[in-house]
Amino acid sequence: FAATELSYPSPEDIQDIIEITAIWGIGSSYYKLAHEFYNDPQYWWVIAWYNKKASEAEFKVGEQFYVPLPLEAVLEYIQ
Repeated sequence: FAATELSYPSPEDIQDIIEITAIWGIGSSYYKLAHEFYNDPQYWWVIAWYNKKASEAEFKVGEQFYVPLPLEAVLEYIQ
């Protein structure tokens, strides 16, 4: 089993990406956020990757985080 090395966008890479600032709340989850912003909970990992937090447990209530949009631009960068 070989883990895939993920890279993170540089400022040049994210020029086509819009960051929506959000606040982590009680009951927040990657699945809910992906459903809300991408209309598809399967992309929960995009928000996790972009914020460099592998799980929801790494957030504190009231903590600021980012949702990258549009999804197509983010997925293009990752591929």
